[in-house]
Amino acid sequence: MTTFACISIRQSVLRQLQHYCCDKLPLESCGLLFGAQAVAGEAAGTPLITRFVPIDNIAEDPKRRFVMQPQQLISALYNQTRGGDDGDALLGIAHAHPAGAAVPSREDLASLWHTLPSHWILSAAGHQEGSPPQLRAYRYSREGGDVIAQPLVIRIVPGT
Repeated sequence: MTTFACISIRQSVLRQLQHYCCDKLPLESCGLLFGAQAVAGEAAGTPLITRFVPIDNIAEDPKRRFVMQPQQLISALYNQTRGGDDGDALLGIAHAHPAGAAVPSREDLASLWHTLPSHWILSAAGHQEGSPPQLRAYRYSREGGDVIAQPLVIRIVPGT
């Protein structure tokens, strides 16, 4: 498993992720996060998210869970293995909890998404009342048979 405690995201990608998730309310939204190890500046040495790829949620109950549309998922992963836009790597998954907290649910922990370097959850609870959405990122580790969510520090990097 990855051992970093901080992850960086470009400000423009963060805005795209937030807008996409808020536009899909009251449904759960989802997508993949791509990037690379940052080599310069304040974020040097940490994973840097440089691209968000939204993927349609096809769950039977999209207000309570998400299932990524398989063709879009395969396309995003295939394009990434061919070098993507910047030769970037899959660094995480992002999804929204429209009415819940920005913490992994039991279903999140039981899925295989925990095998990725990061898992980003946007909580839109209270967003309709004017509160900004809350975003948290996690990495996972195993202790015995349990998957443990460990919060990551999110560093926002200027740029597109």
